[in-house]
Amino acid sequence: MIICGIDAGSTVGVAIIDLDGKLIETKSFRNSSATEIAQYIVSKGSPLLIGSDVPKSEFVRKVASILNCKVIKPDRPISRKRKASLGNSFENEHERDAFFSALFAWSKVHNLIKKIDKKDKEHRNEILKGLKNKRFANIKSASLQLRHNYI
Repeated sequence: MIICGIDAGSTVGVAIIDLDGKLIETKSFRNSSATEIAQYIVSKGSPLLIGSDVPKSEFVRKVASILNCKVIKPDRPISRKRKASLGNSFENEHERDAFFSALFAWSKVHNLIKKIDKKDKEHRNEILKGLKNKRFANIKSASLQLRHNYI
């Protein structure tokens, strides 16, 4: 599973991170549709969440809807200064902002991921998918059900 960050605009920045918050890839797209961005994301893995650096983005909402993902967004736009703290090792500011958005989303779930890892790391992805799709009520029931199915 992956977590994505999207910086929407005429140039769309996309960042893909793993469940440990490590950068997998960033990429920029010019004049791409929400469907094209969603297809790119799916080609990289199964998305758990989509992060945004602004409170409202119709484009990010469309991509998340296509992917059946929740959008994690701030209450107010993240400042350029705060995003610039990531440095200049990116192709452009869209990719940097997308990476910041992905990290913002990851920061909201990394404690949950740590709890899952303590309880049942072997089934982490299945538990997260089940929680995302509301197949499981909580980590404990997910872990018990998955272990029962594998016995």
